[in-house]
Amino acid sequence: MGGKRLISAPMPLIKSVQLWILNNILYHIPHTDQSHGFIPQRSIVSNAAQHVGKELVLNLDLKDFFPSISFSRVKGLFQSFGYSGQISTLLALLCTEAEVEQVAIDGKKYFVSIGERTLPQGSPCSPAISNLIAYKLDRRLQGIANKWGFVYTRYADDLSFSCGSDNLDNFQQLLWSVQEVVKSEGFTVHPEKIHIMRKGSRQEVTGLIVNRQIGIERKELHRFRALLQQIEKNGPAGKTWNGNPNLENSMRGYASFVMMVKPELGIRFMKKIDSIF
Repeated sequence: MGGKRLISAPMPLIKSVQLWILNNILYHIPHTDQSHGFIPQRSIVSNAAQHVGKELVLNLDLKDFFPSISFSRVKGLFQSFGYSGQISTLLALLCTEAEVEQVAIDGKKYFVSIGERTLPQGSPCSPAISNLIAYKLDRRLQGIANKWGFVYTRYADDLSFSCGSDNLDNFQQLLWSVQEVVKSEGFTVHPEKIHIMRKGSRQEVTGLIVNRQIGIERKELHRFRALLQQIEKNGPAGKTWNGNPNLENSMRGYASFVMMVKPELGIRFMKKIDSIF
């Protein structure tokens, strides 16, 4: 989680077609039990809940998750559902895009593809497609977790493993095996985003604290309460939340996040935001 990502929002007509594909095709394909991202009745909370009270928690990040899923992989996915090569090609074209560059020839502007077609960040289809592409990855990683006595879940590009004290000695074997499987499935573990958290330190999974029960970082809650008080007293001018210039959207986003974990507190936050904006 975190970092900068290129978000590519599809044009309205393309987006409507992508939504049709999502609702009429992708949502009807089973997903793995280990996947918690962008699935009805699942969330960062259901993901983190699997790792509460563990001796050790390991988080890994898949580097360039959506861009690493190419047109050919998406076409192959649709073919695996039973669609013909031609139909699968069409569906894959609608669900992927290439980076383009604007050029001028004889005074006219053209957009030229300068790269391979991949899964874009802004498409409504991309999360569901990525989950289905990662189906085999999830099954293989679950097999490794079972072998070494760990729990495994995935939320989009965030992989989480945890274990009790009885299986701590298996950690190095698990980590090596996970990296090998991820590589063989066409993904890459981000080398700078491997986090190992033991019981004595703060353990987090998808932004939630999981040491004893699911919780939210207290310092961040205090900062948010302080911001609300400042705005109620002096107004929103010049204020930001987590560096986002769109104050209202960023505050509503955080309040929604809190609501998933602490519903009553999140609702109180949202009511205050409503009164401000």
